[in-house]
Amino acid sequence: MISLPYSNLINAGAVLTLVVSCISLSIIIPINVIADTAVTFTIPLKETQTVEGDAVTLECQLSKPDLKVAWLKDGSEITPSEQVHITTDGTWQRLTLPHTVLDDEAEYAVQFNDQITKATLWVEEAPVRITVPLPQTTTILEGDTTTLQAEVSKEGAETAWFKDDLEILPDVDEKFDIAIDGAKHSLTIRDATIDDEAEYTIEVGTESSTGALLVDEVEASFVVPLRDQIVKEENDVTLECQLSKPNQAVKWYKNDTEVVPTEDVEVIAEGTIHKLVLKNAKPEDAAQYSVRLGAVTTEADLTVEEGAVKFIMPLQETSALEHQMVTMECQLSRPDQDVKWLKNGEEIKPDDIHEVSVDGTFHRLTLKDTAVDDEAEYTVTLGDDNTSAKLFIEEIPLQFIVPLSETTVEEKQSVKLDVKVNKNNVVLNWFKDGTPLEAGERIEVTVEGCAHTLKIHSAVLTDDGQYMVTAGIAVTEAPLHVTEIPTEFINPLEDQQCTEFQDATFSLQLNKPNKKVSWFYDELEITPNEKYEVSSEDFSYTLKINDAQMTDAGKITAKVDDISCSADFIVNELDVLIIVPPKDITCSEKELVTFSCELNKPNVDVTWSHNDKPLEHGNVFEMRVEKKMRYLTIFSAQLDLSGTYTVTAKDKSASAKLTVDGKYQSFNKYDFF
Repeated sequence: MISLPYSNLINAGAVLTLVVSCISLSIIIPINVIADTAVTFTIPLKETQTVEGDAVTLECQLSKPDLKVAWLKDGSEITPSEQVHITTDGTWQRLTLPHTVLDDEAEYAVQFNDQITKATLWVEEAPVRITVPLPQTTTILEGDTTTLQAEVSKEGAETAWFKDDLEILPDVDEKFDIAIDGAKHSLTIRDATIDDEAEYTIEVGTESSTGALLVDEVEASFVVPLRDQIVKEENDVTLECQLSKPNQAVKWYKNDTEVVPTEDVEVIAEGTIHKLVLKNAKPEDAAQYSVRLGAVTTEADLTVEEGAVKFIMPLQETSALEHQMVTMECQLSRPDQDVKWLKNGEEIKPDDIHEVSVDGTFHRLTLKDTAVDDEAEYTVTLGDDNTSAKLFIEEIPLQFIVPLSETTVEEKQSVKLDVKVNKNNVVLNWFKDGTPLEAGERIEVTVEGCAHTLKIHSAVLTDDGQYMVTAGIAVTEAPLHVTEIPTEFINPLEDQQCTEFQDATFSLQLNKPNKKVSWFYDELEITPNEKYEVSSEDFSYTLKINDAQMTDAGKITAKVDDISCSADFIVNELDVLIIVPPKDITCSEKELVTFSCELNKPNVDVTWSHNDKPLEHGNVFEMRVEKKMRYLTIFSAQLDLSGTYTVTAKDKSASAKLTVDGKYQSFNKYDFF
């Protein structure tokens, strides 16, 4: 027999090869070796059901630990990823899907050599939910476009939109546009009208969300006003304007007299366009014409030209420095002619800056204080003829002529920071410590000509800082110092008194809000609880003592910063009252009898007596106390226990009679005491 060491056994699957090595001979002998123990699945995979989106784990157990297995899905090997986690824990093999999808439904298998276990994973589709509903109310102006949006729990979900109870079909009505962006579903409503005001609903599955759309009506206005016109005598002329809304009833006026249609006067309305057609114009047709819609109006002058007048000296291109006076002039071939001055096509109305003058055949426009926006093309019109020229304005640099100055203010006082620039009505920017300031409840910004003021009402400590004003590239800055005022009692504590069991309130008022006030009872600091309620609002601070007891009387003190105030708390004892007296009782002999009464407060000692003789607790009588109730029980009524029973609480008493029916028992009732 040949003896071989175990180290000479080489694993060759189910067959082991034995190598025998001798001094001069090598022999290879194939041997079949039976493994110590076959690997088996001690706990197979189990059929599992889950809901889409949930996490799920499939697991099985092998008879040996730390073995490498293959996981299969519908016969195909699974590769671990962020969506698939494969782990081994000793003999346990696990596959986890952290977020299941419908495609995860399949037959899963675990294979080790020729051993395999299989089970089916069923994935139930999750219902689609509305995760972000429509806004409850959306308000827009008539003519605006708005979008209503909701978000659902699943991308690609089918939804339906409704206006009130009627489904919206964008293919039928071009006013609406339905869009889907992942899980976001939106409905766009174009050019809203009053008829679009309704409740809009989105439905997905069994869920829905509804929001109201409110459309504020916009008053009609003239988007294209009447324009002055000049017409030659006997020619037709049309005055025309346009409103922002169609189907509006307007009235035409000639020099404040309503126009009545005739053969030569035609009034036309075409949607938003309104026209007045004057046929065969006559000199008497020259007037100011206006169109009125309620309080809204537009007007223009109609001139009926009698003859041709020419410009013999046109306007000339002119340049001026900002804030200078400049005059533009032209000359006509005939005096006493009415002309119009226009700036970039808009008629110039004389005012404090624009002065229009006529000197024979010369017509002049004088700008007394030029501004940058006066740079434009100026035109003089006369009938169909006109002359135009450019006016150029050279801007002067914006500068501070009065800069910011360092300022100090006491807390709660108002303060003004003033600057002046070299131009009127320009926009300045205010900053505090580099942060832009905006007007609000405490901060007021005013402009008066070239003077600009920042007013801070009721200054607080946080207003302290570096303030800066910018005007174009010009900058001025200075510090503002806010000095703190000491804390003071505006209304200190006052003595309070109340009756026992009532509530009492101590209040004080400081000159500052949001201060930490500490409350004390006879030098012992009070901790807020059910007994003591501490509150504050603005400048008022309050301590409420609930259900006052006689022991609560003492000195109440409030301390804040380094000041304090105190007041006495007096608790008056409540008089004892018997609010429900005992009632008369009739009973049979040997029956158990109980008298009861109710006091107006607890913790009060009472005494009971029978025919004015005090009673004691014992075998015959039992006396009990329950909160405000007092009880006297007679265990076995006897004939000689009949009589008057009286309960006494301090200086108050109440009585009731006991009547015992039955045979007289011969014993002394007081033998039981």
